[in-house]
Amino acid sequence: MKRIVIAFSVLIAVLAALVLMPSILPDGQEVKPAPVLEVSPQNRPAGMVWIEGGLFTMGSDERYAAPDEKPAHLVKVEGFWMDAHEVTVAAFDSFVRATNYRTAAEQVRLASDLKKSWPKGLPFIDSIRQPGSFVAQLITGKVEWKWITGANWRQPLGPGSAADPQEPVRHISWNDAIAYCAWQGTRLPTEAEWEFAAIAGRNINDLPWVRASNSIADSLQAVLNSATPNGVKRVKQYLPNPWKLYDMAGNVQEWCADWYSANYYKTNYDVLALNNPLGPAEPSAGLQPERVVKGGDYTCAGPKYLAARPSARASLPPDFTASTTGFRTVMSAPMWDAKKALADK
Repeated sequence: MKRIVIAFSVLIAVLAALVLMPSILPDGQEVKPAPVLEVSPQNRPAGMVWIEGGLFTMGSDERYAAPDEKPAHLVKVEGFWMDAHEVTVAAFDSFVRATNYRTAAEQVRLASDLKKSWPKGLPFIDSIRQPGSFVAQLITGKVEWKWITGANWRQPLGPGSAADPQEPVRHISWNDAIAYCAWQGTRLPTEAEWEFAAIAGRNINDLPWVRASNSIADSLQAVLNSATPNGVKRVKQYLPNPWKLYDMAGNVQEWCADWYSANYYKTNYDVLALNNPLGPAEPSAGLQPERVVKGGDYTCAGPKYLAARPSARASLPPDFTASTTGFRTVMSAPMWDAKKALADK
């Protein structure tokens, strides 16, 4: 009987993961799951926080909300485990050491592919022959983008720089994040899960960007305004939100599992309450396929801070990498139960 329960739990976990993961990892690389189960002294996933499910208002109808945030609508999510902070350089290094994985920024990419996501205002370079990535810098309050050969998660500002082990890992594509999840036995959060966790049970009108005041609890302006011009701060430098989650605003924008569609909310607003929405089944027809990113990044200081609101939506191509992109992972309860059951065998 125990074997049946274990097998059923594993099946649930695998199906839950596959719903949000591609069948083939990027560039044909193989990633085998980590053999070690990391458990905290409290018998919970190491570094994760339990987010009790519930009903919340997703999106925003406020005057400052973008069109793709409207209309606000009711959503219900089931409980899940979530990383207390963004995946760090140290954690990603463990993954790379175990799998020999190479990120998108460490591989030569075609200029024609990069052109699809080339930052506005940056002259296009059609002669790229070496690995690299985009780097965003805050200069006198303005964001300036550069393509830097050799920039990647190890050296986020290019050759000569070095990533701090406790900073959020950067220059990570959606595909890279999925590969990490496959190794760790986790997944990326849905946009609904991410937004629910960021709001943390609060009334939207009580959040700091609505009151136009600094909030020590959220540390929104602290994160945005104190980040260095060239990058991020270490994780957990400021107080967490009420659900003990750090850096849900600013630092790096975080990949979600969902395809992005500007009209997705408009096609679902008449449903009484969406239950665990996974986003559009496919990207918007006729447009470049993009995945959702949430939370804003270190370039969102000043007037751009509205981009760090929980309901704010952004999107990027799955193969895009930059000094502004990172991620955190989640696990459903069945996924965690299955991992424990396998470890007990």
